[in-house]
Amino acid sequence: MVDILFVIDDSYSMDRHQRNLSDSVGQFVDGLFKNQIIDFHIGVITSDMHFRSSFVKGGQLVGKPSY
Repeated sequence: MVDILFVIDDSYSMDRHQRNLSDSVGQFVDGLFKNQIIDFHIGVITSDMHFRSSFVKGGQLVGKPSY
């Protein structure tokens, strides 16, 4: 079992790196799916800790099941 957490620095200076990650994350996930013996969970959070809305707080995992 593998837990993978991507922590994204969402500051403007990291824009180029964010685009690079966005362009290549599909290949990463495809590789995990091809290796069927790995049971994995992936989470993504940002470095921004401000409230984005009344439902989602920046810097926290969201989704179902709740984390």
